[in-house]
Amino acid sequence: MLDGPLDEGLCDGLKLEPVIDGSLKRGGMILRKLIAKACNFAVCNTQQRVPPLRAEGEGGRRPGEGVLLFNVPIHCQLFENLPARRRFTRLGGRAVAGWLRCAAIVLLGSVFLSAAPPSTSTIAWRHSTPMPEPRDGYAAGVIDGQLLLIGGAYWEGAKKNWTQKIFCATTHAFNPLTESWEKLPDAPVTLGYPASASLGHDVLVFSGLQNGKPSRDVYALRKVGGKFIWRIYSQLPEPRVFASAVTIGQTLFVVGGTRDFEPFDAKGTCCTTQTARNTLWALDTTEAAPKWKQRAGYPGPLRWLHSAATDGISLYLFGGIYQESTNAPVRKINDVLRYDVVTDRWSRVADLPETMQAAAACSVQGKVLLVSAATDVLMFDPKTAGFSPLNPLIQKASIPYIAWIDPFLVGAGGENEIEGPRRRSEWTFIGRLNKTPPVRPTERK
Repeated sequence: MLDGPLDEGLCDGLKLEPVIDGSLKRGGMILRKLIAKACNFAVCNTQQRVPPLRAEGEGGRRPGEGVLLFNVPIHCQLFENLPARRRFTRLGGRAVAGWLRCAAIVLLGSVFLSAAPPSTSTIAWRHSTPMPEPRDGYAAGVIDGQLLLIGGAYWEGAKKNWTQKIFCATTHAFNPLTESWEKLPDAPVTLGYPASASLGHDVLVFSGLQNGKPSRDVYALRKVGGKFIWRIYSQLPEPRVFASAVTIGQTLFVVGGTRDFEPFDAKGTCCTTQTARNTLWALDTTEAAPKWKQRAGYPGPLRWLHSAATDGISLYLFGGIYQESTNAPVRKINDVLRYDVVTDRWSRVADLPETMQAAAACSVQGKVLLVSAATDVLMFDPKTAGFSPLNPLIQKASIPYIAWIDPFLVGAGGENEIEGPRRRSEWTFIGRLNKTPPVRPTERK
């Protein structure tokens, strides 16, 4: 117990007041208690008389003057009750030993605190510039601080009479600094429900429906000399629709998905999952002649609409659903699976809150942000396998992709309850961790 009785007489007048950035305040209070325990000092906020110690001379540290150790200032008013003109020249051996122990704890604790990442306990969300040509089922990635949305699906018709799902090759880039959209060169093929990931200067688009059919082809989009250039990158071992992809180091991983596109009807209403696969493929791009390699498939029930993300070390697979046929019940798989890239093994690490089914997953500072198909937002901590709630979206929407473009969170498109033109959401959301989002350029004075 850190708050138990402490020895008296060593330093009754000690007053420790960690002055630490608000995001580390809780850690500062813990450090305060550790220092007190280690030194057997009484931590007090009342003015108590310091036992007399031998002192002489002029000068010395002023009462309450702060001490800065590894960017963690500790405000120690040890001599607050003594005249400022006195300076201690000798302390008893027991007190010196206590101070040495105290200093060691301060040094270790301050290093720990200064190395800790900032808290991500709040997100300030707001609407930004609407997405041109709204759609979902697109590929996405980040190049030069811009969010790229590639291809995707929308509907022809009108509310209550949507006639046909359409797949497109349209490509746009969103700049979170200027909050503006830019039209980029179309993809070489129309795209629907591909996997995607960023690697270096490329956004990679894996398989999906290409020109209306499941494909193995992988395309790359790169910015070269100010221009965006498309090229063929590789081929997957088999076609995949609704797969997920992540990049860990220089290795690309593509997991799950279905072998075919299985709409309920000829219009394109989605979807059954009879051809779901649990495959995991990896491509080490550092090899002289990179080739896709089969890795251990994920365990448990087959599924689609799963989300994948990484903490930079392992791959995490979140949830998914399964539906055998059009009239069959929907089975929800509420789990979180972890793939160890070193041992090639999967493990179940947590239960997935049901509200996070079909959530967009985004890697943020070694954790995973999940934005639900409604408004809920959770942060998953791989170290504890726990979830913590964050500020919800300001309006209900199902966003296919959320990007972390430090310091912004950006997502656009998908679906909402309005069912406007194209039956897809035009909303663009921008958020900032622990801060108020910047004023839009048009609102700046």
